Order: sequence, then C-alpha cells, then structure tokens
Amino acid sequence: MNTFKISDISVGSGELFFILGPCGLENEGFAWRMARELKEITSRVGVPFIFKASYDKANRTSVDSYRGPGVKEGTRILGEIGKELEVPVTTDIHTPEEAIIAGENIDFLQIPAFLCRQTDLLEAAAKTGRAINVKKGQFLAPWDIEPIIGKLKAFGCERYSITERGTTFGYNNLVADMRSLPWMREQGVPVIFDATHSVQRPGGLGGATGGDGVLAPVLARCAVAAGVDGIFMEVHENPKEALSDGPNQIPLDQIVGVLENLVDVHQAAHLILVKMIFSSLPLVLLCSTLAGQIIEESDDNEESAMSRLPIGATLTGVSLPRFDAKKRRASLLTANKMIVESKDRLNGEGLVIYLFDKEQKISSTVKMGAATYRVKKEQVIASGELLLQSANDHFLARGQGGILTLKSRQGILLGPAETMILEQDKKTENTTMNLRSPILPFLAGLQMLTAVPPLITADELVEFEKQVAPRVLPTIDPRKNFEEADENEAGLVQRLTRFLAVVEQTHILAQIKAPVEPETPFEDLFKPNKKRIIIKSSKGFYFDGVHSEMSYLGNVELKGKGMIMTAGEGMKVIFDPPPAKPKEDDAEKDDSPFSGIKGIGEIKQFTVAGGVLIKGNDEKGRPIEVRGGRAVYDAKSGKVTIRGADLSFRVAGFALRTRNKDGYVIISLIGDENIRAQTSPTGWETSLPDKIKK
Repeated sequence: MNTFKISDISVGSGELFFILGPCGLENEGFAWRMARELKEITSRVGVPFIFKASYDKANRTSVDSYRGPGVKEGTRILGEIGKELEVPVTTDIHTPEEAIIAGENIDFLQIPAFLCRQTDLLEAAAKTGRAINVKKGQFLAPWDIEPIIGKLKAFGCERYSITERGTTFGYNNLVADMRSLPWMREQGVPVIFDATHSVQRPGGLGGATGGDGVLAPVLARCAVAAGVDGIFMEVHENPKEALSDGPNQIPLDQIVGVLENLVDVHQAAHLILVKMIFSSLPLVLLCSTLAGQIIEESDDNEESAMSRLPIGATLTGVSLPRFDAKKRRASLLTANKMIVESKDRLNGEGLVIYLFDKEQKISSTVKMGAATYRVKKEQVIASGELLLQSANDHFLARGQGGILTLKSRQGILLGPAETMILEQDKKTENTTMNLRSPILPFLAGLQMLTAVPPLITADELVEFEKQVAPRVLPTIDPRKNFEEADENEAGLVQRLTRFLAVVEQTHILAQIKAPVEPETPFEDLFKPNKKRIIIKSSKGFYFDGVHSEMSYLGNVELKGKGMIMTAGEGMKVIFDPPPAKPKEDDAEKDDSPFSGIKGIGEIKQFTVAGGVLIKGNDEKGRPIEVRGGRAVYDAKSGKVTIRGADLSFRVAGFALRTRNKDGYVIISLIGDENIRAQTSPTGWETSLPDKIKK
C-alpha cells in the first residue's frame, strides 16, 4: 500500500480521514466561515480533516452558472485558511499552468474526473511535489486506474490516491459500485470515496446538475464498511442557496451526526480481528464477513479468529487489529499478501504495523518487506529491510531484518542499522573552552617571549595568548556521571539478556536472511535538519519502549550536536520519556497500550566504549579532536566526558596527552554546530604547533 502523510494525516494507514467543504468557493468570508465550523466539528468528533473548496467550477452544465474567484485568488484564500487554522487544504486544478500556481499553497492537488487521464496535467501536478488525489473518471473501470498510477510514478510522484465518484449508468445517472473499492485498493493505492458526487444526476435539472443528496450518507456508510481510506463529502451551510451543486451537498447542521455514524461504522468494521479480501471474494461474502465476524472481547479473541482461517490459504489486503480492554484499537498489522502457515503463524509480504494512542491516532509505524507473525506471542520476525518511525518525525530507524515484540514493546534490528533522532529546542549553557591547567607551565614562557625581540608576528602572539589565557574552571566530578552510566547500563544489559532468552534468538535469528547493504542512503529518508542526530551501528541495535533505552552493537558512529563520534564496542542510550500533556482529570489520561510511543523523548544519557574518537569544530571553525577509552553524555549539563587509557586531546595544533587514570576531557555542545573542550587539571604532556615553537 502506498501510504503517505499530508501534514499530520496518514493516508492509507487504516486511519479514516475526511475531505469536507463546500462545492464552490463562493466568497472569502463564506470560505473562512465554513472552514472554522468544520475544523471545530471535526475536532469535537475526533477525526482527521482536510478542507476542500473549488476556486473554478470549470465544467458547469450552463455557461451562465457561477464558477468561482479563479486560481490565484482562490488558492491564496485556501492557503491562508490552511496556515491559520492548521488544516491541510485541497482543491481541483484544470491546466498545467494552474497546477504550478496551486502548488504554492495547496497541500493535496485534486485532478478532476473528466481530466484524470490528461498526461500534461498529471505531469505538472507531480512536479509540484504535492500529494495528488485523482478522481476516477465516470467512464473508467476500476482496473483502468493502473495507467494513471503509472504516469504519476513516471513523473516522480510518490504520494497519490484515487477517488471513486460513481460510474455512468444510462442517461443522467451514476451508480456507485462498491466492488470497485477493494479492486482499486488491491493495486496498492489508497482509495477515497466521494459520497456527494456519487449521488449526482448529471444534467438532470436541464441547465444544472441534480442529485439525491439524502443518499450520500448511506453510500458513505457502505464505503467505510468496505474499507476505504477516506471519505469526501461536500458540505454547505444552506444547500438550497448554494451557487453550485446544491442538491448533493450535506447541510452543515447535519454533518456531526453523519461523521459520528461513519466513525461508529469504521470502528465496528475494525472489530473483526482478521479482515480478508481475497482477489476473487464476492462483495456479498465480504459484507457477510464484516457483519458476522464481530467477536466479543475475551482472552482468546485472536486465537479463535485465527482458527477460522484455512491452513495454507493465501490472503491479500490483510488487516489484523488488536484492541485494548476498552475496545480501542491499540495496533494494526496490515499486509499486501499473507500465507496462513498454521493457526499461530502467518508469513507476510509488504507488512506495516501501526501503533495507536487514546485518540486513535497513529503514534508509530513499522514497515517490512517480508516477515513472519507469531500470533500468540504478538511477535514479528522480519527479513530484509525494516523501517521503524514515529509519527511526529522525531525518530526513524532502519535495520536489515529483526525481531519485534508488540506486547512488551521491545525489539532488535540487525545491522547495518541506522537511527535518526530529532532533538527539540533547548537553551544551551554558555560554557567556554578551558585549556588553563595543561598550559600553565607555558605562562612563564609567555613572559619571556614578550621580553625579547619578536620572532613571531603580532597576530600569532595574540592567537597564543587566547589559547593560554586563564579562565574559570567549573567544578566537575566525572566519576558521578560514569557511576550513573554504569548503573543504567547494567539494567539495560540485564533486560537485553532476558529479551533474547524470551524470543529464542538462536532459533529465530537463523531464519532471518543475511543482511544486505540498503539501496537508498539513510539520509535520503528524511529532510535535513541541524537538530537531527544520526547513529549507525555495524551489528544492529536493541530497543525497549517501556524503559526508553537502546543498545547499539558493534562499531558505532554518531553524527550530530556539532560532532562526529566513533567507537568500536557499542553504545548505550537512555531517553527521557516524551512529556505527557497535563490532564485535569484522570479520566482524560491516555491509558492506551502504546501511549508511550508518541516519540522517544529526549536523549538523557549515552555511553560509548572502545577506541572512542570525537571530532568537531569550535565557534571559529578550528578543529577539535579527542581520543579515549570511554565516553558518557549527560543531557543536564549538555557535556560529553571522555576518560580512559592514553587519553589525548588536540585543538588548533596543540596536542595534549595523559596516562593519568583520573584524567578526563569534557566536551561542551554549543548549539547544533560547534563544540568546546576543557581538560582535567594535571598530568598532561603537551606539544606545540611549529609557529609557536619559533
């Protein structure tokens, strides 16, 4: 399934979203009024919402009919509505020129049904980089969308959906064939159902289009039960006074009830613990499945549902939800193809796992090319590339195979593995680089240099004075940080050992194919940001979502916070849990099973060991390099402490080295691009750059 995001709305993920708004953008005040009303209503009902209005009704029946304000004015209004109300906006475009203009402000470009095969229009829309929604022509069969999808892919579009809006049925009439919905979804494209245009009677009023608006909610309920990804409905505050398509629009004062009813249908449909769509499954059988396999809650729900599946069956379009005690969806496993090996074991291709919070919004997503799902243990054994991502874009991980246990929120990704962590804005402490103690023996030498005829330039002397000038050395006890790190690391190692014992790692790891080097560079999977921290490990990493911790295995490289750090014996990371929103009432507390995975929070501490090397530049661009045996980062101070045998430090040509077991170097992280350093007071050997030796 081609899943993608529009703002914070996940399309194709199993989360039902709505496109709502008037048919035409009648005037600016009207558009703002409708958008605000719909934003308030959808927030109250708790459903994702995209605001819709057309700036030009270019295919009106009569030349005398109202069309709209035009592309420039219309997209300006919609863009301002989207920014102020923080909702995505959509509208239909008609020419390549309009696509360019609309692409500046519109989040979701809509291709009209009559123009769905126009190559130039599809190409122009794709080149805007915006998500595209193509309305299937009334003259097309469901399988005729394949060439349209092919065009979008050829033009570089990766975010696209198809909307069903009815099929021509005789004269002045349309019919909504519900079979088309699963047929189109089988092609791996998210499907939206246009409930209001599906009840049109084109040209049915002579000089205008008629329709049966009262039937729009009925068809919408059928489409939701059949498993569509989104519902499109036009809404008007007074449909009888609408300047276009009034007979088909839903009155604004009725939309709350319609939405609540559709949400109920969606939840009821997903109470089926296994929803199957066979490639040749008749619609009647599908509806019987939806109506008849709603299982009362019990401890054996999943086992009883699995027992109904024929061993050896090959399923397509599989959806396997899990619910909490309050019958809220906690997780959803989907697959393009799945083979029932036994009642406890499914082998799948194109798998996606979604984790949900209390509001039924996706908190995290896991994508796998191929995997085995062990039903009783709620365990996924993945082979090939595996992606783990938080919905807020704060975390992304990739491995080449791995094991995930949904119930305990633990897992291990095999290497080469990479992670991206987006740090949040913080006030940085204004610390300074300190080289006072190691350079003290040279202060007397400085006096001698200034007393004799100059052998160096004035600029070189100033530079030397800057390096050796005394500064206040903060009181630091590195032993405390290392003792705390040892305690955290011991707990993490203990939990990792228990996890590997539970998942029977010897048996399971043998099933996972040998890792291959990924085709797509990891950095291409997300937008550049100076606050991103990228960690790569040669052998993979273990994570524990309950205790907010990770253990990277093998050779490790960290890029971010103004430094590049490498180590040869792994890395342990401890996170602060994501801050919870304050609640006035315990009843409002998010007690969903996976409520903690809305992000991984901020890095609290990390430790690395084995040939540690840290590189970076100070605020003037001068290189700093530190080597040691072990390093600990503490978020409270914003500093990295490095210790160990043969500890060395180099800056601006000065090289320092100590064999003192109590020696240390402290790296202060300055913003997102620079670092500063200070050393322990005594026991350092020093070498000078050539220009100072003169």
